[in-house]
Amino acid sequence: MVVIVGVTDVMFKSKIIETAQAVAGDIVLAPSQEGLLDATAQLQAEKVILDLNERKYDALETIKILKEAHPGTHVIGFVSHVQRDVMARAKAAGCDEILAREAFVKKLAALLK
Repeated sequence: MVVIVGVTDVMFKSKIIETAQAVAGDIVLAPSQEGLLDATAQLQAEKVILDLNERKYDALETIKILKEAHPGTHVIGFVSHVQRDVMARAKAAGCDEILAREAFVKKLAALLK
């Protein structure tokens, strides 16, 4: 299973790459909204991971577009635990699983399998 990763934050991207290598997870890094949507379509990805605070593109808009085009794709978003408003908007956009950053890091290996 391929996991598309829409994360440009250097710290989280490094952690995801390191964990994917440790668990032999197959990931594709997508540094832009267009890249993420294209990779999801081309690879028929079952899972997408997004930083809900992504600065390079609008993660919430990306979720809406992604879920319209690929409703069966499982979308996982992570965000600071204090950003309840972002969590609510992500859920409304179609995000299937929303994790606080700390919980995301703890569950990362399982998410990449």
